[in-house]
Amino acid sequence: MNFHGQVPRAEVDAFYQKSHVFLFPSFREPSGNVVMEAMSHGLAMIVANRGGPGYVVNSNCGYVIDVDTPEQYSTKISQAIQALLDNNEKIESMGKASRAYIEKNCLWDTKINRLLEFYQDIFQNN
Repeated sequence: MNFHGQVPRAEVDAFYQKSHVFLFPSFREPSGNVVMEAMSHGLAMIVANRGGPGYVVNSNCGYVIDVDTPEQYSTKISQAIQALLDNNEKIESMGKASRAYIEKNCLWDTKINRLLEFYQDIFQNN
């Protein structure tokens, strides 16, 4: 394993392009931005079922692992990794589902339309 430190954006994108799975083991992450970024590159996901990552990733996109104890969590992570290593089709289908989720829910046009619908609903009901 190599830690690359701060790298230019193009290099980050190159890492995503060479990858098939994104493992994000943090269970104290309030936001899912890096998770959504990896999903936009069509990667299968392994995340904690807490905070932003647990909210964004569903079972179609990857493994969303409950966090009870550190031992249980690390065991479940290794099981998820092994399950993906044993099933290339699952990696591919989860990656496609990740990309589709982002396209459907996270692009600016979608967010703006959802916000407009929200405000229209408020104005119509007041």
